[in-house]
Formats: sequence, C-alpha cells, structure tokens
Amino acid sequence: MKNFLLGIVLLLTAPIHPAHAFPPPERLVYDATWNGISAGSAVIELTRQEDGFKAVNTIRSAGLVSTIFRIEDHIESVMSADGRPHIYRASINEGRHHTRNEVVFDFKGLQAETTDLVRNTRKKEAITAETHDDLSSLYFLRSRPLAPGTSILFDIYDGKRLWNAEARVTKRQQLTTRQGTVTTVVVVSTLKANGVLSKVGGTTFWFSDDTRHIPLKMKTKLKVGEMVLTLK
Repeated sequence: MKNFLLGIVLLLTAPIHPAHAFPPPERLVYDATWNGISAGSAVIELTRQEDGFKAVNTIRSAGLVSTIFRIEDHIESVMSADGRPHIYRASINEGRHHTRNEVVFDFKGLQAETTDLVRNTRKKEAITAETHDDLSSLYFLRSRPLAPGTSILFDIYDGKRLWNAEARVTKRQQLTTRQGTVTTVVVVSTLKANGVLSKVGGTTFWFSDDTRHIPLKMKTKLKVGEMVLTLK
C-alpha cells in the first residue's frame, strides 16, 4: 500500500491503537474485479489477541479469472498493542508463482528477520521505527487523521525490501455503495525503493469519512491491469 504527497506533509511516528478506531472483532468482505471482470473475493479480519491484535487477509480467485490465473493468497499480521507488526506471514499462490515467508520484526534492534519457508533460507535487514508490513499498514492509515491536503509518510517491509511509502489524502468524494451513497476520504498511496517509484503496488483507497475509516473500496496497480476490491 503506497502513495501520498500534496499540501502539508505530516511525518507521523506516534504509536497507533487499532482498538480505539475500530474495536475488534472486525470482518470485511469484498468482491474482487480484475480489469472490470469478476475475479473472486477477499476477506480482511481483525481479532484481539492476549497482548495485541491479529489481522488476516485472504484473497481467492473465481470464475473465468481463476481458470486463467488462479490466486489463493493468505496473509497474517500479528501486531502489538500499539499497532506495530510483530510477526508477518505470507502464503502467496498466484499462477505459477508460490512463496511462503515469515518475518519477525525487532524494533529494539531495528531489524527484520525473514524466513523463506520454500527455500529454507533466512536473512536480516535493517528497518526503521516507522516500519509496517503490507497488512498492518492498512490499520496504521485507518488510525490516522485523514485530512485532505495532508500526507502520511512511513515504511513498509514485505520480506523482500524496505519500501518508502507515502499516503496522500487527496479529497472527499461521494461513493455509491450497496448501502447507498456515502462520503469517503480518498487516499492515494505510492512506494519507492532507493528513490525509484514502483510501477506496481500503488493503491487508491476510499475510506469512510468517520472515525472508523472503513476501506469501502481499494484499487491496486498490477503488472497487468488493476485489481479493485469493493466492500459487499
């Protein structure tokens, strides 16, 4: 998740408290489309753990898209009480591409240790105090004040590299949903690595314009086309 720049830039490093903005349990179910074609479904869940929170994201393809390019992804983020990621697990199955990684974050030593469960390898890389994983970053954004004209800067470590993320709050916009027309806050995210902008992975979010900032719609750039998730 990754783009943001316009107006005033806010570098927000304070800890987050997910339960304050959206008390768990929370379960969000989405219809997925790829280039306008029905592609399957996605579920994002947040539950309370003894000493923090656990978020789980599953994406499964269906129909015609599944016969062409099957997707079955399962991502977990175990977060501490302040919302920082502790353990990140990703099982990615997309077409012929299969990966299984586990990342353990050490914020005292500012390191992340990644275990590749397919190749049975390990590596350690430096992170920053503002680092999140792919999934915890969504809750980080939701916990922030989303004022149009501001930007939020943070980092994302996905087990491969450290990305510099910028989330730009662009405007308020009316969005027609199954429940009717609602006011949303539009946030555009981008990622950079070593100063180079990523051509994929940038996401546009339509968050509900309230304290929960529910992601009603998400549009992500892919290598081929784009994926859109719309809340059921």
